[in-house]
Amino acid sequence: MTQAEQLSRLELILGISEEDANTDLLTTYLEDASDEMRLYLAWTESEWEELPDALARKIVQLAAIFYRQETAEAQASGLSKLTTTEEKLSQTAEYRAPEDWSAQQAKLLNSLARYRRVGVRNAAVSET
Repeated sequence: MTQAEQLSRLELILGISEEDANTDLLTTYLEDASDEMRLYLAWTESEWEELPDALARKIVQLAAIFYRQETAEAQASGLSKLTTTEEKLSQTAEYRAPEDWSAQQAKLLNSLARYRRVGVRNAAVSET
């Protein structure tokens, strides 16, 4: 999946039209998500170049989480619950806590655990 395809997919997921999209900002989120995923997976450069499309889509999903987290304070996308009553003039809004965003990110990364490279460091073995 090319970066242009990822960008287009991110715009679609976020519900942003191509004309309204801040391409530089979305590209930054894609790069950040890619870096985060690469660190998590601990893949080599050659493995990363052969990234399957299924995992490339996870980068887009992670970028969407980053975007929503950053814009939650400024937009209603951070709302987790909104209650309005017409009989009484009252309105209640509950916003997602930072822990909720971290939990979403952790859930997505944990779904990739089976692809993660795990290694063992060489420990000095003393001969007796």
